Amino acid sequence: PLGFLAMVVQGALLAYLYPLVARGHSPIFDGVKFGLLMGMFIASSAVIAEAAKQRVTSLSTWLVVESIYYAIQFSLCGLAIGLIYG
Repeated sequence: PLGFLAMVVQGALLAYLYPLVARGHSPIFDGVKFGLLMGMFIASSAVIAEAAKQRVTSLSTWLVVESIYYAIQFSLCGLAIGLIYG
């Protein structure tokens, strides 16, 4: 439940911030770019902090897998937001 709540809060914040930074290009391009930028911001703390807190057998594998997860999650979220606002 807490993970789902976190995603709802993140989605609401992204939807609020998107119109403030959208440049008026293609809604798909702006949305995915915005989602990836916000995902990098959030993942930079979450992925690195979790790696510091957890015992991981391979730090490089952890960083790659978690980064891919965040890239997919936030690019899809950005795409949806771009299409909704576009």
